[in-house]
Amino acid sequence: MKNTILSLFALAAVVSSCGSDNNNDSSNNPSNDNYLPLTVDNYWKYEVSADNAVVGTDSLYIEKDTTINANVYKKFAANYLATELPFGFFTGIMNGNSLRKSGSKLLLTGTTGLSLSAELPVDVDIVDLPVFDSAASSGTVVGSKNGSFSQTISGFPVTVTYNLTATQGETLASYTVPGGES
Repeated sequence: MKNTILSLFALAAVVSSCGSDNNNDSSNNPSNDNYLPLTVDNYWKYEVSADNAVVGTDSLYIEKDTTINANVYKKFAANYLATELPFGFFTGIMNGNSLRKSGSKLLLTGTTGLSLSAELPVDVDIVDLPVFDSAASSGTVVGSKNGSFSQTISGFPVTVTYNLTATQGETLASYTVPGGES
């Protein structure tokens, strides 16, 4: 997970298609400096596969603007059955969380939501964690957060130590998704 968040942001921006309300706003079009168009009602729909087999389809939407600590973020929501978890890691991380662009960086605010079980919720609060930086070189750590917390489970003390790291992935000149769209 440490290096996966960033890679998934980059992959989702490159591999997925983006939908919107069909306005002609140029800020909604992907480009080298607008790699993840953060406009309310934009969405990404993609197939999630494992071992070369499709396991499901996830949809991730920018639901609304939200203000946190005087900064405006885009709040993400996943579209899936309430009884199921999202199929993809990226959808699971972004669902219910917020993102904003600051300069060349994408900053994530929310919670990891990586509960291991109902008895061991591992929800780490994140505030403005850089998860992508278009100005960073491949392999550069663009953001990290570490810490620990303790809780008692069934009478036993448990300490969880974590280290979240976002590492800049590879920049591709172009990429063609299955189906032929570049």
